[in-house]
Amino acid sequence: MLNKTIVALGITILCMIAAFRHGNVRHFETPTASDRVMAMAIDELSKLEEDRTYAKARLNTNLEELVREALGEVEKGEAVCRRIIAEGDLYGGPDIVKAAVARTECMLKLRKEEPTLVRYDAGMTLRGYAALKPGMKKTDADQILRCDGVERSRSGLMATYAWQEGLVCIVVTFENDKLLSKAQTGLE
Repeated sequence: MLNKTIVALGITILCMIAAFRHGNVRHFETPTASDRVMAMAIDELSKLEEDRTYAKARLNTNLEELVREALGEVEKGEAVCRRIIAEGDLYGGPDIVKAAVARTECMLKLRKEEPTLVRYDAGMTLRGYAALKPGMKKTDADQILRCDGVERSRSGLMATYAWQEGLVCIVVTFENDKLLSKAQTGLE
């Protein structure tokens, strides 16, 4: 603790000497203000990396649009932080906060939708079958099972589709393009 205080005092004195030499005393800022902004930017960069990892793990799901929005905000925030660090911008704190708020709002929306997460890469597996949920559209079922279902029957707003791969068969009934029921054979 004492070493940090001595180092900070030494830096302050050197900055004051430099400011006096250049006649820039009026606009002199203490190193602690700069240190705070730089620390804020570095801290935000680590949060951005955590959020990027979280969002990327949710790519190829029904939340793709929210994931892309969140990743966009992560990239914007990263650009702001890197600019502030590169320029040594003492007054960049509000920019960091603004970027952090936008990123946080997107991440909150994404986390709020987490219970509805459906991975679109399960294929013709038990995981794929379990991912088929009531109310889901046929296009979502196609993406989850990684192939297009073949229509087997239709009556008014009701339609039955089948997905087949080898000995595995998944049959789903849709009403008004919303999953109503499902059945499978060949999955254990």
